[in-house]
Amino acid sequence: MPIEADVLEGQGGGLMLFVDEGRLSCLEYWTVDGTPLQFPSPQQIRPVT
Repeated sequence: MPIEADVLEGQGGGLMLFVDEGRLSCLEYWTVDGTPLQFPSPQQIRPVT
């Protein structure tokens, strides 16, 4: 089951967390423009409700 979060600053984009049988199975970070140079800080991440 995927869970989404928006990345609010910087290049923009989002995070997708995939959970399988109660455990994190995959983490995807995507951006709108280009390849991210670093992972966003916790202050930049907002869960999609």
